[in-house]
Amino acid sequence: MSEADIADELDCSQATVHNWLTKFGIDTSRTRPERPWHDEETLRELYVESEMTMDEVASELGCGRQAIEVWIHRHDIETRSYNPETPKALQDESKLRSMYLSDGMSTYAIAEQLDCAPSTVHDWLHDHGIETRTVGSQPGELHHRWEGGVDEYYGDNWAKQRRKALRRDDYECQRCGITQSEHRNRTDIGLDVHHKTPIRTFQSPEDANTLDNLVTLCRSCHNTIEPPNENQND
Repeated sequence: MSEADIADELDCSQATVHNWLTKFGIDTSRTRPERPWHDEETLRELYVESEMTMDEVASELGCGRQAIEVWIHRHDIETRSYNPETPKALQDESKLRSMYLSDGMSTYAIAEQLDCAPSTVHDWLHDHGIETRTVGSQPGELHHRWEGGVDEYYGDNWAKQRRKALRRDDYECQRCGITQSEHRNRTDIGLDVHHKTPIRTFQSPEDANTLDNLVTLCRSCHNTIEPPNENQND
């Protein structure tokens, strides 16, 4: 197994695995270069494929954010920031209305899908005259895709586990096979990660976010399995 595989298996960072391998005197040259942030393939896997932020990559590889930024640019890896161009889905009132009202997505969830700032989503909701809801006005048990706040409802480990599920599933819908890039081209949003057993059946949201309970789906397949108008959780 690679360090990344071990980290996924034990639910810890790759840096933690590497540190313990070193502590036990296990040769890590097979699995990890001396300065992994110098390795283009490693950076592309974490930053591009896993969609981790530079801060998250730095934490994963045990270095500073500046080192990640320097080597990403040195390898000519295209960087992302909050989308400098307004996503088409925000400009389309009917699509935005559907995401926010019909699908029950929070401004944070929409921002994550469209790679923009939550404040940008909020501004466009206001521009389209779409009434925004306050946290708590539509609790999770009353709406199956509510994600109020940042990750309050889905749990503190949701973002990390979501990335792991996407990476494990090769960024493809496990029902129809559409890829993340194809899905973005068609819908302007990324793939969903679905909870096989609903969150509401667990004592805490974090317990629902184990990899064996998560599966990558496109929005169409997600809606087929779990129609948006049903009052149930993911």
